[in-house]
Amino acid sequence: PSLSMQEWLQAANQDSNNLATESLLLQLGAVNPSFLNDAKAEESARETTLGLALEQLSETLSSLGIDATGYSLADGSGLSRRNLVSPMALVETLQAMAVHPWAETYRESLAIAATSGTLRYRFRNTPVAGNLYGKSGGLTGVASLSGYLYPPNYPPLVFSIMVNHSIQSGRTNRRAIDDIVLQLAALESCE
Repeated sequence: PSLSMQEWLQAANQDSNNLATESLLLQLGAVNPSFLNDAKAEESARETTLGLALEQLSETLSSLGIDATGYSLADGSGLSRRNLVSPMALVETLQAMAVHPWAETYRESLAIAATSGTLRYRFRNTPVAGNLYGKSGGLTGVASLSGYLYPPNYPPLVFSIMVNHSIQSGRTNRRAIDDIVLQLAALESCE
């Protein structure tokens, strides 16, 4: 039997399992394209499973209110340099998921700072430990962290930080991102 959707999401989000993310995307293209109107369905039937999956994903993101000009995707693994996503598109997605019926399942699928997944060793012994649910990413010259932050003295935040075209090491880029997150965690409400 297959993993449950929650288990697939955890594999994809907590551990950055690129095979899981690609498989989840391709499942969208493997279903009957009943979401399309008849004229479009005939044309799309000639497309690849990946093409159908990307079309389904785009329609789903649009239904969540995500601006389509903020992303261009080539695959589901995130490994293609043709995948382009703006921090705003990620923030919009996280905000939409925060009020979605699957909000808790989605949030729990993310890595937790100093606790699980790719964030297991980040933010130890800081106010962020256990208070950040996020997804990290990286390629040569690229580092990112997006998620939900629960500062001790401020309302919850949704954030997305990306470093791109960097000549610094991945470690240096991650440290810079972590410093920004630590500053966000120190926010306090003005009285």
